[in-house]
Amino acid sequence: MPSVSWIQFEVEGMTCGGCERSVARALGRVPTATDAGASAGAKHAWARLDPAKAEEARAAIQRAGFTAGPWRIVDQPPGR
Repeated sequence: MPSVSWIQFEVEGMTCGGCERSVARALGRVPTATDAGASAGAKHAWARLDPAKAEEARAAIQRAGFTAGPWRIVDQPPGR
C-alpha cells in the first residue's frame, strides 16, 4: 500500500468557487488522492495522496487550466 501524505500545491489563476471546484476535481482524479480541496484566496490546493503521485497531480491542475507551482508535504491542509 502506498504511503499517503497531505500535499499542498501553489496554484495561480483561481478566482472563484468554480475554479476551486475544478482544481479539487482534477486532484481527486489522481490515483491515491482523497480529500482534495482548493482555496482561491490562499492560492493553494491540497489533497491526501502518495507523494510519488505529486507531479502527476500538479500536471492534472495544469490540464484543468491553472498554473501549478511547487508542492510540499504539510501536516494538514489550510483551515484544518
